[in-house]
Amino acid sequence: MERNTVVGIVLLGLLLTVYTIVNQPTDEEIKAQQQKELAIKKQQAVAAKKAAESAKTVKAAEVKKDSTDTIQKPVIQEETVRIENAKLAVDLSTKGGQINAVYLKEFNSYTSFSAKLNGKTPSNDQGLCLFNKGDQSTGIQVMDGNKSISTSSLFFTKSAVTPSKIIFSAKTPAGNEVIQTYSINSDSYTLDYSIEMVGFKGNTGSNVTLNIQTTSASPPLPPPLPPQQPSGPPSTSGGPLPPGPPLHPPQQNPYSNNPVAPPVFLSGLPIQQQQQP
Repeated sequence: MERNTVVGIVLLGLLLTVYTIVNQPTDEEIKAQQQKELAIKKQQAVAAKKAAESAKTVKAAEVKKDSTDTIQKPVIQEETVRIENAKLAVDLSTKGGQINAVYLKEFNSYTSFSAKLNGKTPSNDQGLCLFNKGDQSTGIQVMDGNKSISTSSLFFTKSAVTPSKIIFSAKTPAGNEVIQTYSINSDSYTLDYSIEMVGFKGNTGSNVTLNIQTTSASPPLPPPLPPQQPSGPPSTSGGPLPPGPPLHPPQQNPYSNNPVAPPVFLSGLPIQQQQQP
């Protein structure tokens, strides 16, 4: 190896050594670099934690929404309340605040009469039922905000309940209120009724409708009478046979000692159960 080559290599090594020593960072610079790297790691950890918490929150919200969708709303149960006096019993429903059934206490149904006639005690003897639950439906159709509703679909809360009086109240989806009051006069067939519509702005007589529907069928017809048989000996002259005694003699009305059942009045107007033909 030539002398110049060796000298060049030595000089190059010296230059590299001097450059490394001169450019070596100080303790302050090393400490600052370490702090910078530590700050970057902390920022990355905080960002990762926030991302994890955000993902957890989103998942919890989705789970809550799914559980809310699957949980059914509580079912409101219909309740029947009775008001009565010595002559009349009226069953009222909290659904629609309407009449379910009306009984005349001083009159007998056919079942009760048959049991008494045979010396038995009639079961559930409430009197003569004029109509029962499901035979009719009554409701007022009215505009509730921008939507038409019927009071027959509302569930009412009862208050001021006494044996002869009850008040029903219900809130509508638009925040209006319907108040119905029923009362029975003592020793009378009169049922007093009043309704108060609180709110319902913009309603007039043209868009408020009273709907009454009846579903009771006509009573079945009695079976036809059998052909009448002769009571005497056959006729030998070929003429008509003499009539025999009647097979079904007329009987007294078994349902009551009175000839006609009294009418029941609602707000001064008789309640008439309309039947479909």
